Amino acid sequence: MNAQQQAPEVFYKDIADVFWWLYWDKDKYNVFIEQGGTWSAKTYSIMQYLGMVAATEKDETITVVGQDLPNLKRGAIRDFETIISSSPMLKRCIAAHNKSNNSYRFKTGTTIEFVSFANAQDAQSGKRKYLFINEANGVGHEIYQELAVRSEVIILDYNATAPFWVHDHVIGKPNAVRHVSNYTNNPYIKPSVLETILAYKENDPYRWAVFGLGKTGILKDDQWLHAYKESRHVSKVSYNPKEPVLISIDFNVGKFVAIACQLSEVDSEKASWFYVIKEFVMSETAGNIDTMAQHIREAFPTSLLFVTGDQTGSRRDVGYSKSNDTLLTLLQRSLNIGNKQMLFGAYNNRLPTANPTFANSWAHCNNTLSGHPNFRIDPSCKELINDCRIAVFDKKKGGFTLKKGAGDGVYAMNAFDCLRYIINLKCPSYQKIGRVQ
Repeated sequence: MNAQQQAPEVFYKDIADVFWWLYWDKDKYNVFIEQGGTWSAKTYSIMQYLGMVAATEKDETITVVGQDLPNLKRGAIRDFETIISSSPMLKRCIAAHNKSNNSYRFKTGTTIEFVSFANAQDAQSGKRKYLFINEANGVGHEIYQELAVRSEVIILDYNATAPFWVHDHVIGKPNAVRHVSNYTNNPYIKPSVLETILAYKENDPYRWAVFGLGKTGILKDDQWLHAYKESRHVSKVSYNPKEPVLISIDFNVGKFVAIACQLSEVDSEKASWFYVIKEFVMSETAGNIDTMAQHIREAFPTSLLFVTGDQTGSRRDVGYSKSNDTLLTLLQRSLNIGNKQMLFGAYNNRLPTANPTFANSWAHCNNTLSGHPNFRIDPSCKELINDCRIAVFDKKKGGFTLKKGAGDGVYAMNAFDCLRYIINLKCPSYQKIGRVQ
């Protein structure tokens, strides 16, 4: 018996419902819409299926698309690596792994590639038999159209936080089938994760509908940070000089803002803690990067400092003292800290090189504030607290866009951006729950 004749169970010991739905319907449809709640094993099951396809079909191309490479690495790529390590049969079928271009070549001649596209024009090159768009609500419809016309079999997955182009243009087509899954379709879910999901039922009806049950959500009001509860999230917290301090900074004309945080290494355990202990706000006329660095050092003179925040600070602009200076290098020099303490993609290729999208931030921030056992903002952080109160959707731009105004206006949201950046970096567990990418 060769690999093409072997049942799925030969490749995988643990198989959830989404895999079987794809397997049973593979001869009936060529577009598979996998809508579901969090932890329904959508992405994992799809990657299991595509791995088996790659091991049994000759000389095909399988393209896995995400919003960007960092998101793919945290999601589909990580899942596929886990699948390979847990399946000796699949592992034996792989001929080569090219880490530089994120692809796997199988002994069948079939390749699985993980890619992202900046725009529709970028998506016009290349053809493939199988296309998988991971978390499709983070990929534009124009990109999908260019990819779809060059693909034979299409698989889409997403958390349906709100209706988007899949609902308007794909669902209902005669060649398409939609499967709706939730945590009940994954018999391997961890008890601690299940506890978190079930808590939505009592505390957050919207999140329960979308991430618990897998239903399509409808946003009923303007509040962007709907999980923010001042009675829960604002309370006095103490600075511990023995713990490192993580600075999140936002570079803007008008207001120059940073927040200082201390947090536990693990973000998802019951004993985890995340404290926003201080904020720094300077007007355009109050000083520059050196002044901001001086304020930070005066507040934490002996602390080990780490810095993250606005990725646009890596740009090289005219007017700096040295031709290779950026806002980040200026800040680093003013704080007198090493490269390892600069938590930016420009310093570490394992970190994001772009700021998180509003769609991803919306899910990630609300996940964190809803699920984190001990997330606190000190009352002294008045700018941040006000931003959390007034954060609303930009109705003119639509989607999950955060309403933002001029650099020093009411809706500047500079402190709020600092919070978005640090949550994106330091709360990975909550990013995976219900991402919108």
